Amino acid sequence: MVYKSTIPLASDKLSISQGDLYENFTQLGTIFAVDHAALDDGTVGDRGKHDQAALLHKAADPSTAAGEGTIYTVKDGAVESLRWRKESDGTVYELAGGTGGGVFAFCNFTYNPAGGVQTINKQKNIASITFSAGGIIDIAFTTNASDEYYIVTGGIYHATAGYTSIATSSPMAVGGFRLVMTGAFGVGLTRVMFAVFGE
Repeated sequence: MVYKSTIPLASDKLSISQGDLYENFTQLGTIFAVDHAALDDGTVGDRGKHDQAALLHKAADPSTAAGEGTIYTVKDGAVESLRWRKESDGTVYELAGGTGGGVFAFCNFTYNPAGGVQTINKQKNIASITFSAGGIIDIAFTTNASDEYYIVTGGIYHATAGYTSIATSSPMAVGGFRLVMTGAFGVGLTRVMFAVFGE
């Protein structure tokens, strides 16, 4: 079955066009159900709502008029990115993908030199945190990075020592990395915060 945009014609009789009209309604329901809850979805309140959004790739950033913004995907060769553009052909923000990437992972956790990780307060894309002697903490990603060329930044806060820095050391790998704590910590809880930029 296919959607027929010319049905019904002015000269058509209902008795003749009923089959075509039924086919059109069926096709409209099928087409509308792409990325949406169906018009006859069992949950009435969900009917017509999006369940995902499939965006066709654009070759370049689109124009925007005053009072509107747009979200879209661009594919340049093998590189895909999700972008947002402000009104009046304004600033373009890369939300995901692309060559620069965004916040690939982050974590804020409470750390004790004597006992390892105590509490993960907030995280994104972190599968595990493993403590070992000497202030070494191994971080594993839930989803691997595309390569090992991501950037890690962060810091630590201790009630006595105050703020100090963190440093990464080998191995830097697609599956995770190692943090090496610097400075004196003493005994007590320490807040560790880091973010990973990349893709």
